[in-house]
Amino acid sequence: MSHELPIRSQHTPDATVPEATLVNMTSGGWTQVSEHIPELEGHGLLFADHEDYDDIALALIGAGFKIRAIDGRLVTSRSEALAAIAESLDLPAGAQEHLDALADNLQDLSYFCPGQSRLVLLWRHAERLLDADPELWEDIADVLRESSDQLWTGHDEAEDMVFETIAFLDGYDVARLRLKVGEEAEG
Repeated sequence: MSHELPIRSQHTPDATVPEATLVNMTSGGWTQVSEHIPELEGHGLLFADHEDYDDIALALIGAGFKIRAIDGRLVTSRSEALAAIAESLDLPAGAQEHLDALADNLQDLSYFCPGQSRLVLLWRHAERLLDADPELWEDIADVLRESSDQLWTGHDEAEDMVFETIAFLDGYDVARLRLKVGEEAEG
């Protein structure tokens, strides 16, 4: 399955987001990231400009999401990527062995991350893996998307969870959001 990736660029355009688009940042429930930050379109795996990391993290925390993070500066291979994902989500060591093992363990994410029914994995410097091995990136992206879809069934509140990944990219055509979350809190 192929998904459109952002285009590598030397210039990243800016997009100013009106304050009104920060939708109900304190509501709970079974909402997706894009319901709180509509400019991050999609579900499962979303792309954002690297400079929006802090604002997006603050916005999601304010909306009641639990945050896990990957520092992708040194993640350029299959073993490094699987280890980074497994470690950030407190998955067992077996999840690092291969993509199928990661996918299997992600299906039990509510067990490994108890009490975190709304979880977002923030992957900084995702462009490092994307540039080093685009095919591997696509395989991992598929696993993350599929896991996101399968973790939410709408039938079992005790087991269901919202799980999404935001890949923060530097040097790709991903518009800056300029959420100014910290400035709103001060004002």
